[in-house]
Amino acid sequence: MRRFAVALLMLVLSNPAHGQNEKGKWGFGAGGTMSNITSTEASKNSAGFGGEGILSYLFNDNLSLNLITGLNGFKITPTGASEMTTSLISSALTLEYEMKMTRALRPFLSLGIGAHNYSVDGGDRFSDGEGVFGGGTRIYFGKRTALYAAGLFKYTTGDALDGIDEGGKDMYYTVSAGLQFFRGRTKAAKIEEPKLTGTPFDKMPPVDSLLVEVLPEETPSDSSTKQEQRTLAEQIDQLEEKLQHAEQEISRMQQEITEKTEQIGKLEEAHQKNKPGFSDTDGVRQVYADALKEFNNRNYQKAIQMFQELVESYPENSLKSNFIYWTAECYYALNKYFQAAAEFEKVLGFATSPKKDDALLMLGRTYLQLGDVEAANSNFERLIVEFPRSEYKEKAEQYRQPGSVLTE
Repeated sequence: MRRFAVALLMLVLSNPAHGQNEKGKWGFGAGGTMSNITSTEASKNSAGFGGEGILSYLFNDNLSLNLITGLNGFKITPTGASEMTTSLISSALTLEYEMKMTRALRPFLSLGIGAHNYSVDGGDRFSDGEGVFGGGTRIYFGKRTALYAAGLFKYTTGDALDGIDEGGKDMYYTVSAGLQFFRGRTKAAKIEEPKLTGTPFDKMPPVDSLLVEVLPEETPSDSSTKQEQRTLAEQIDQLEEKLQHAEQEISRMQQEITEKTEQIGKLEEAHQKNKPGFSDTDGVRQVYADALKEFNNRNYQKAIQMFQELVESYPENSLKSNFIYWTAECYYALNKYFQAAAEFEKVLGFATSPKKDDALLMLGRTYLQLGDVEAANSNFERLIVEFPRSEYKEKAEQYRQPGSVLTE
């Protein structure tokens, strides 16, 4: 018994935790039991059935303290006498060490002390102490629920569990199975994987918020600690420098996007102006330019209103598909992906439009935001096949998700 206790203690101290639990959390459970006496002077004995309740306190992911209370019984037949039944109420406090074999399967070892109160054939009740050792395994279903099966051997301080007291010590076992529920089991850190999305720059978090300030803890001022602090300070300086460069690059890209959007608007205006029937007096040119300006200034709701007024006021205008396209861009920037998809689909419905390849790219990105990878890949592949010389072909190839097969 002492060797088993020492071995369990060494195992606890020598093995690191397999996961990271919230310390000081509780668990509870209940199950059915089967008990029988193993060390007895009786000529015959048979197992009985009962139940138990468990209250657990978790120190960490491996070590816990458990209070196990159960109602059990078994039958014994002394030599030359009739069969008797022992009714047993037991309570044990066990220290339990749990080992991780797989994510779901975890065997454990138990060691503890307890006491029991019993009566034989309905007679007077007596109490004795007991030493407890054993083990079992748990199968976890999720983070907080487990199915357990365990076996505990109990060495008593008395010799009358079987109704026969000859000055020795009785030993009995309990086999149990049931369910346990835990509060504060392992909480895995949620890591968001980076993905290629069309999030507008104005929706991105400030670059300064990405900087995590790392302050060294106060430690003895030995040479190795000072060297570690200097290394850490250098790493922080390097990180700040990289973030500064990244912020400058983002600012430059924002400026380029604004300039290119303005250039596109001017080219579209010039193209329309050269077509017969277009006149500055009809107000299209000025309203279109003002709407693009609102878009560039991120006044998306105002821009949507202006683009829609152009569509309603000039339904036969050759730039109608452009008005609809920029309406869709506004909805995308506002994260209204269903409305954006509907508008981009309208652009694709035009027989001819200078915005078809743009719309295919953005429609694919919109479906990515909506989680429809198949629809997204379909639009990217259509752009690649139908517009092989498009400036957006390379972006479509980048956005196309793995597993998609291009059919040309």
